[in-house]
Amino acid sequence: MKEYTPPEVKVITEDYRAGAMDGSRSVDMGIEPMEFELKMGALEVVALREVGKMGDARVTVRGAVERIDGSTVAIVHTLGVRLKGGSRGAWAAGSMPEPTLSGSVHYFKEEVDDEVTTEIDIDNLIRIVDGVDQMEEIRNALGL
Repeated sequence: MKEYTPPEVKVITEDYRAGAMDGSRSVDMGIEPMEFELKMGALEVVALREVGKMGDARVTVRGAVERIDGSTVAIVHTLGVRLKGGSRGAWAAGSMPEPTLSGSVHYFKEEVDDEVTTEIDIDNLIRIVDGVDQMEEIRNALGL
């Protein structure tokens, strides 16, 4: 992997104002569709063959960050994706192409030093942020 753009988590809000309110307030209406992009450092034909196939793919991206004190933090992103694009990159004499995979994300989990910081599972109505499942009460109310 040469470059990775992780999914951006953005909450969709809608203004709500009831009769006795002096103004409106934002109400959580879910999250915007998530996308990802992955630039590979070489022509990964096996990965590019998956683009356009029906069904989902699982992508795991691992990284590490060194803190100021010299300790290392491991970061793991696990994605459930639908691959929508696969560029084979520009070919030129004396340089490597930079193939790119991109697609929509329906599952995203971020772990920092083995601790889950974010987990979003669109299909199963799960949105865990900093250890708190934002959708748990809604699932319970719906009997899910």
